[in-house]
Amino acid sequence: YRHEWPREDNFGMGLYSRFPFVGEPEVLFLGGSPVPVIVANVQVTSDRVVQVSVVHTYPPVGGVHAAERDGLLEVLGARVGALEGVPFIVGGDLNLTPWSPVWHRLMADSGAVDSRWGHGHQGTWPAGAGWLMLPIDHVLTSPDIWTEARDTFELPGSDHRGVVVDLRL
Repeated sequence: YRHEWPREDNFGMGLYSRFPFVGEPEVLFLGGSPVPVIVANVQVTSDRVVQVSVVHTYPPVGGVHAAERDGLLEVLGARVGALEGVPFIVGGDLNLTPWSPVWHRLMADSGAVDSRWGHGHQGTWPAGAGWLMLPIDHVLTSPDIWTEARDTFELPGSDHRGVVVDLRL
C-alpha cells in the first residue's frame, strides 16, 4: 500500500505500508508550512488501526523556514495529541534535535514517546560524522506503542542515515 506526493524539490513525500489503509490517506499542509504531511489510518490487525503521519520539515535556515517548521510541528503535535483511543506514529526528518524548546513543546502537546529512549543517541545527520551526528530524523509514538528495537542505517546517496524501528502495540 502506498501514497505518494511527489515534488520537484527535496520535500516530496511517500508513505509505504505492508498493511492496508483505512480510507484514503490525506495530504495536509499544517501551520502555514508549504511542505506536505501525509496522514493515513493503517489497519495493523483485524481490530486495531494506527494513525501514521510522515513529515519532512524545512531545515531552520533563516527565520522564515524556522517559523514554518515550528508552526507545522505545533499543529501536528496538537493534532495527534487530540486523538483519543487511537494509537499514532509520527515519523520523518523533523530537522529538530531533542534539545530544542520546539521539541519539548512537540512532545508535551502530542504526548508522544521518542523511539530513541533506551536505544542510545542514534544520530542521523550529517551521515558519516560518527558521534557528531545529530538526531534529527525521528519516530514518535503514542504511549501505547512500545519500541522493541531501533537502529540507524546507511542510505546510499543521502546526507542522512535512515531509521528503522520494530514497534509493538
